[in-house]
Amino acid sequence: MLPERLANHILRVEGGLADLPADRGGRTYRGITVGTLAEARRDDPSLPGDPADLSEDQVREIYFRRYYLPARCGDLPPPADLLLFDAVVHHGLSGGVRLFQRGINRLMGLHTLAADGVFGPRTLAAARGLVRGELTAPGDRALGVAVLLERAFFFHDFSSRIPAQRVFLPGWLRRLREVAAVAGV
Repeated sequence: MLPERLANHILRVEGGLADLPADRGGRTYRGITVGTLAEARRDDPSLPGDPADLSEDQVREIYFRRYYLPARCGDLPPPADLLLFDAVVHHGLSGGVRLFQRGINRLMGLHTLAADGVFGPRTLAAARGLVRGELTAPGDRALGVAVLLERAFFFHDFSSRIPAQRVFLPGWLRRLREVAAVAGV
């Protein structure tokens, strides 16, 4: 089951229905895209075909099965679990993990982790070591800053390469500030 503090955060920042022509994510409800819903429907055909028709319980279950479990968020202590969970919901599973891995690499001053979008044992060990302050101080705060900076760099680069996406940059950066506040970073 998805921890309540993560569910509350993500439901708040994802909001409701979004269907803006310029949004490359397309029609979404609470961050669940048409594509994500189609994947979820393969496992559970009883889900509705339109994201707007999802109940809150169905949204939470999709978050849990499509993001929380495969990203191994439950293997991380707070606030690293929140930082990773918010990233994978917003950037997709592989993209969010990749940005998390880049943040770890940047913080450690090394590129020992392959930023491959797969949350494996090396990523887990590095993240846990950082959170506990074994690899750097002050631990979880430093990891949070590094991950959020990677996401900010990504947003700036993305909106520079695709000018039609610049309209979303202020909202993306506001989301990062909100995650930082909730995570205590």
